[in-house]
Amino acid sequence: MKSRWMKITLARIALAAWLAWLLTLGIMACLSYARILHASFLYMAIPLVVQLICTVAVFGGGIWRMIRGPGRWNAAMWMLFGTLPTLWMGAYLEYLLNFGTGRNHQPNLLIYWAEAASSLIGEPYVRVCYPYRYEGERFVMWSDSPKCDENQMAAMDAHIRAMENSLGHRSDYKVYWVRGPVWGIGGKYVFGWALGSPSSTPADGTDGLNYLDRHEVAHFVLDQLRACGDHIEVPTLLNEGWAEMHSGERAESCRRQAWLAQREGELFSLRKLTNPEWYHVSAAPMYWQGSVVVDYLLRRFGHEKFLELCATCREASFGDDVKRVLGLSLDELDKAYQKDLTAQDSPDKRLLMSWKLADGVDSERWRRFIDDYCAGVEQLRTSFCQSSVSMVQTINYAEKNGRTSKRDENMEYYISDRSRARYERYSNGQEYKYISTPEVTFQLSKDEAGQPWRLNRFTARNRRIDLDAWQSSQGKQEYLRFPLHPLQYPLQWYSTEVATTTTITGINVNDKDSKFMRISYEVKLFKKGASGLNRGWSDLDPERNYGLVEAKFDYFDDKGSRVSSSHITVEYEDIDGNNVPKVARNEHTGKKGTVVWTDEIKSCRFGPPPAKVFELATYGDFQVPPEKNGPSEHIGILTWIASGCTLLGLLMASGLTLNKWRHRRY
Repeated sequence: MKSRWMKITLARIALAAWLAWLLTLGIMACLSYARILHASFLYMAIPLVVQLICTVAVFGGGIWRMIRGPGRWNAAMWMLFGTLPTLWMGAYLEYLLNFGTGRNHQPNLLIYWAEAASSLIGEPYVRVCYPYRYEGERFVMWSDSPKCDENQMAAMDAHIRAMENSLGHRSDYKVYWVRGPVWGIGGKYVFGWALGSPSSTPADGTDGLNYLDRHEVAHFVLDQLRACGDHIEVPTLLNEGWAEMHSGERAESCRRQAWLAQREGELFSLRKLTNPEWYHVSAAPMYWQGSVVVDYLLRRFGHEKFLELCATCREASFGDDVKRVLGLSLDELDKAYQKDLTAQDSPDKRLLMSWKLADGVDSERWRRFIDDYCAGVEQLRTSFCQSSVSMVQTINYAEKNGRTSKRDENMEYYISDRSRARYERYSNGQEYKYISTPEVTFQLSKDEAGQPWRLNRFTARNRRIDLDAWQSSQGKQEYLRFPLHPLQYPLQWYSTEVATTTTITGINVNDKDSKFMRISYEVKLFKKGASGLNRGWSDLDPERNYGLVEAKFDYFDDKGSRVSSSHITVEYEDIDGNNVPKVARNEHTGKKGTVVWTDEIKSCRFGPPPAKVFELATYGDFQVPPEKNGPSEHIGILTWIASGCTLLGLLMASGLTLNKWRHRRY
């Protein structure tokens, strides 16, 4: 009688675990179907806790019965049967975490259910790790800092309102803005949760916000299209393009990258970026190329058409959806936006036109200078389109404590239209080669002279490629950064800071040599919570296509004390009718000492380089890595365990059923 009672108890507990699990899934499905954001995790947590208690009870009772007997097989079966709901729930949560950290964001039924599961997974963690809750008009911020920046909160409200007003659409919900990662996942937007930058991260704009926060919150605005009906399938190109376009200064950076890529014939076609293999994949071109595409759609067709396309498009019929909504085929749209991109001003001109002019600076003279300057610099750059250059870079360090050091790097550059090769040899004996052609990109290295080359990386454009790997290798290989970026170079090192205001303070001739034009400027900075000022000038030579001759700029902190200074000089020579920067020298003095970079061209030959320079076979007989089959979803260990236990449970149940049938028969 006792054994019978124990058997029934295990069965009932196992059944209770299953009922609690099914109730949890039912609540998740209902909340997700109703598209209720930020539902209280307690709706799912209470039945889930009951499920866990039943699982522990059936597992403990099963172990006890297996030790004491009798009915060990029955006890084992009910123990396994009662733990399956918890194993599958754990496998599901593991799948969601893997999905959140992956790059393939193709939605499915399990992901749609995660709309409610995101509260179950995220809210308990957020309440513990980010206990400070601040509420704005359009968001709720969770932070680990007790300090609340009212200006930052007002800026975020304004950021969200501006996007909602432009779309003519507003959500009934507020975005949950978390100042840091959740369960190790950061820099993501998931069903109303914008996992942004930590509260200690400095702002990168005058509005007090960070790029990552603007980007992830922008996803929230577009994501509210879910209220339009069925689950939508916005391609990553438009999804990330929208967010990147509303991320602050990054939008202009995306435009610059797309403009240069279009000039070099390196833009990816819209048909490729929206085919089934890459429709839901987060790769670099989806961001910078997507930003330009979205900007074009909004300017030409308006926000209503863009909203309609995002709300009604489907992966299987995206080309037809574009034709239905916009009246253009996908290929026609591709040509149209690229034509619009080509017609726009160059990135250099857009940058210079965005700078302010101080009182007394003639605006008409500045516009004429920009036209002449951009034309001259472009000619200076293109003079190297077919060339072979050998140069040496020497870096001398002189610290204030008296210690000095020196490092030499030998470099060779080869350019033939869209093919580029760069060879680097360091003083420690290490050597590297980077080769990029329209068909392939590869990287080689060796630790010392005499050793065979190692193939570190290989990417073929005509195969199923990793778009990030391809694009990261397409950077322009220019020889001397100072003369080939004459006016912009003093501002490039602000990439980790924020140039809040750039002002041209003078357009004059050099006092010592009237043939040089001097451009004076000031840049107000906001760096790591403190303001600063950079003041300097650049001397350009109009006779050498506005190549940089000399530049000097000083950086001052918020107290007006000079922190560092740089002095650049460039010497030129004429080779085959081209202006070649022979020697460029940059002396930078800071708090720790002085660093002097010297770039000197040893040889320069204009004309097509040898074709073998760009061929992999030239450097050895290498085994090309196998073709990738595109992104794949990772199957977690809990999924394997749950699957194995399910199979084992089915086998045990079949065995027990067969055994009972045999006993009844005989």
